[in-house]
Amino acid sequence: MSQSHLKEVDFFESSLPDNISIPVTSIPPRRSDKHRKLSKYLEAYDVDIPSSSNSVISHPITHFLSATHLSLAHKAFTALLSHIHGPSTYHQAIKHAYWREAMVVELVALENSGTWSTIPLLTDSHAIGHKWVYKTKMKADGPMERFKARLVAKGYSRVEGFDYQETFSPVARQSTVRVFLALATAKGWCLTQLYINNYFLNGDLDEDVYMSLP
Repeated sequence: MSQSHLKEVDFFESSLPDNISIPVTSIPPRRSDKHRKLSKYLEAYDVDIPSSSNSVISHPITHFLSATHLSLAHKAFTALLSHIHGPSTYHQAIKHAYWREAMVVELVALENSGTWSTIPLLTDSHAIGHKWVYKTKMKADGPMERFKARLVAKGYSRVEGFDYQETFSPVARQSTVRVFLALATAKGWCLTQLYINNYFLNGDLDEDVYMSLP
């Protein structure tokens, strides 16, 4: 930039008033009008709750079901649940005696139910891996119940059409559970709960599954 241009810039800046105001234009945020589509596995958990701006609700659910209505003991219990975490790896769990005992209990249960048979791996087959999942079970009134270790196979590594032909989840749909609870409430039924240890091992598989030894 030449000297003459610098002088013109200095003159222009000095001629501006000190109290000049620059208008600021507020641009509203862009909101997409695209229809929101949930993933398939989240459809059972989606509840369409109308907003208060476009509907008139005589008795909003937030007036009855809200965290503000919980007792202090209940709030402390829910806060405690978010702070209880089990180990994420086998190397972390093996350092503690109670997790080692939980893994032994799991292996004994699997062996007693005849979950697997130890055989040499066939030439045209491949074995999938496994991992340990650790959970701290709590009682309904808050105290810790037990440490639970579960040995699971890495089924996601299997190839559809080669290792298996179809999949089936042996659990109830969330919509079915909601209908059942609503019907029991309307009829005044008394519900009881039954716990079956290692219930998922009672099913029969049509295909052979090979897993590496734990």
